[in-house]
Amino acid sequence: MIGTHDSRRVVTDAMAGCALGLAVLAYLALRDGLVLHLWLRDLVGDHAMGTIRSAGGARAFPPWVKFSAPDGLWQFAFCLVMLRIWRGAAWTSAKVAWCALPVVIGLGVEIGQAFHWVAGTFDPIDLLASVVAIGAAFGFNASIGTSRSREALARGSWKRSTWPWWRDRRLPFLKRLDNRRSDSKPLVS
Repeated sequence: MIGTHDSRRVVTDAMAGCALGLAVLAYLALRDGLVLHLWLRDLVGDHAMGTIRSAGGARAFPPWVKFSAPDGLWQFAFCLVMLRIWRGAAWTSAKVAWCALPVVIGLGVEIGQAFHWVAGTFDPIDLLASVVAIGAAFGFNASIGTSRSREALARGSWKRSTWPWWRDRRLPFLKRLDNRRSDSKPLVS
C-alpha cells in the first residue's frame, strides 16, 4: 500500500513525466530541424521517426501549440522535478539556487534570444508560456506541501523549524492549531 506521502511523489513524478513526454512528442511531430530529431533518429530509427512525423503533419495545429506549448511543458516538468527533489527541505541558499535553476534557464533563454545572445527567435508567447508553466509548477508544489503539512499537523508530527516563513502567513489558522490543547479532538480521524 502506498502512503499519502508516497502517492504525492508518484503523482508529481507522473505529471512531470507526462509534461516532458508531451513536449518531446510535440517537438518531434510538429517541428523541423531540431537536434532532438537527430538524437532520436539514431535511437529509434528512421521508420519510427517517420511515423511520429507523419502523425503530427496530418493535422493543422495553431502556432502556439507547435512553438510555445512544448517550451512551457518542458519548463513545467523541469521546475516540478527540482521542487519535488527539494520538497520538505529547509529553505537554504542551496535549495533556492537549485529551485531557481529552471526559472533562470527557461526565462534566460527567451530573454537571451531577445537580445541575440542565444541562438533562436524571441517570441513573447514563449516567454508567457514559460512564466505560466513556472507558476503552475510552483502552485502545484505549494498545494501538495500544504495538504501534506495539514495531515502532519493532525498527527502531531508537525515541526515549525521545517516550514518556510511564508507558509505561516499563507495559512494563519495553523498558528492557532499549533497552540491547541492536547485534550482537543484531532483534525483528521
